[in-house]
Amino acid sequence: MGVKLVFVMEGEAPKLKAETMSKRTETRYGGFKKASAPKTTINTSRGRFKAVLRECADMLDYLGLPWVTAAGEAEAMCAYLDSQGLVDGCITNDGDAFLYGAQTVYRNFNMNSKVRL
Repeated sequence: MGVKLVFVMEGEAPKLKAETMSKRTETRYGGFKKASAPKTTINTSRGRFKAVLRECADMLDYLGLPWVTAAGEAEAMCAYLDSQGLVDGCITNDGDAFLYGAQTVYRNFNMNSKVRL
């Protein structure tokens, strides 16, 4: 069918979101003191997220699938690729893609093989 996927990895979060992300981490994990935590331990949800992104990138490399890392939020890069006609659409459940200018967004996408009549 000629479908080629391009995976977009999340880049650095905008500084504007840093305070909100810090509050989320504190709410989820009860806060922590960076000074007392070992440096080898991933303490923040963002740190855990980055580790998962590295694992995903490795997996995509092993599978021979293309991926790029966005300079900031992945939705912004997806929207750019879509708005420039470089891709046919974005598969994401994050509505921010529309805010960044995406024209075609596929939400709740799945690979269910059941045919519904």
